[in-house]
Amino acid sequence: MAEGALHPNRVWLRVGNILPFYDMYKENSAVFLEEPTNYPWAYQMIIADPDENILIFGSGPLEE
Repeated sequence: MAEGALHPNRVWLRVGNILPFYDMYKENSAVFLEEPTNYPWAYQMIIADPDENILIFGSGPLEE
């Protein structure tokens, strides 16, 4: 990001299942900042769009 540029926006999107989105973005060579990861609060992945906005896709945490 250029010096003096605004920080990227972050958007958190709650979806029923992140895996279809993961497959779609993976096929289209998205920039993944975090592959699908299970946390106590959510199963999520993070990508950067071409404008360097941060998109966080999350669903309920996976049961272990």
